[in-house]
Amino acid sequence: MKIYEKIKIREHKQLLSAISSQEKAIPVHVRIEPTEICNLRCTFCWWHAPERRISLDNVNLNGRERLVNSRFLALIDELAEIGVRALSFTGAGDPLCHNGMEIILERVVSKRFYWGITSNMGLPLSDKMIELLAQAQWVRWSLNAGSSNGYQIVNRPRANGQKTFELACENIARLHRKRKEMNQGCVLTSSFIIHNNADEIVKAAELSSELGVDAIAYRPDTPYIRQETPARFSLAVQKAMEEAKYQFNSERFTVDICDIRLKDVVSFPPDVLCYYANHSTYIDARGDMYPCCYTRYDAKYVIGNVMDQSFDMLWWSQHRQDYFKQLSMRECPSCPHGRTNEVLKAHYDGCAEIDGRNEVLLPSDFFI
Repeated sequence: MKIYEKIKIREHKQLLSAISSQEKAIPVHVRIEPTEICNLRCTFCWWHAPERRISLDNVNLNGRERLVNSRFLALIDELAEIGVRALSFTGAGDPLCHNGMEIILERVVSKRFYWGITSNMGLPLSDKMIELLAQAQWVRWSLNAGSSNGYQIVNRPRANGQKTFELACENIARLHRKRKEMNQGCVLTSSFIIHNNADEIVKAAELSSELGVDAIAYRPDTPYIRQETPARFSLAVQKAMEEAKYQFNSERFTVDICDIRLKDVVSFPPDVLCYYANHSTYIDARGDMYPCCYTRYDAKYVIGNVMDQSFDMLWWSQHRQDYFKQLSMRECPSCPHGRTNEVLKAHYDGCAEIDGRNEVLLPSDFFI
């Protein structure tokens, strides 16, 4: 199964029944951005790519913000209390650049969340941190290259580029050993965003496979603004991805070409709302709440802030509950939630039947 193909919301029969009964929605999955700080300056990053920043009038990012530990810990408690099942730690910055992540993840583990984290892993990590990461449902390694030279060109480390690349590889190998030692089911994947790095595609698959990673996902660098036709991989990129799959795809290692994401840029009819935003949300390093990670950089999408109020107070506010009703997929940035919203639309419109089979949810199903 490709990581973007399964429409996970279909598995949540109780959630779909609650929509039919017009019950208030408890968020299933919350993405949290611990910090805007990062040790890399990736060429496709919103903060480090000036041509992206100037495409928006109101970029809500300065590269310095972080969630204060005390509020961060309280937020984790609030999310557990309201009934959130899954947490993803992501960026803007790299989550592991937050200096309190060990105590944060200890709290997350104690609250029995399903959780995952995206990181470049090119940082000094303690044995305790590696042990915590091994307890995640998944760790997504932001790789984007397969050699030290390519890594420095695409990811542009702030410090010694060769050392950062070697450190990232070493940490991935440590994590692979630790999850085996602890007999943990943590899924370890490499993420490769296609951005002027076609010559690194095969190398990245080889490197990931050698380090014990379970899969590599090749993703298009999709444009922010929707368009009338799907995006396309270049012939060179397509050929390199197919070569990587031919050489390294196996029972132990999966090469995932995320070509379904090419269609995510296509415009939607104006009557398809972002119902998804009523079942998941995104909290940034300032405490601002957004509908999702794809709206995160534009301040016009800010719903409210959790720094001066509890999460449940903001979530149950009438403003938040009504927000998605005016959020048209046609006006939103390109994202992979279109098919999910088409499924949800049928349920919100009262014209969908719910599969009567017993609800059996896998941990991965909570990361809607």
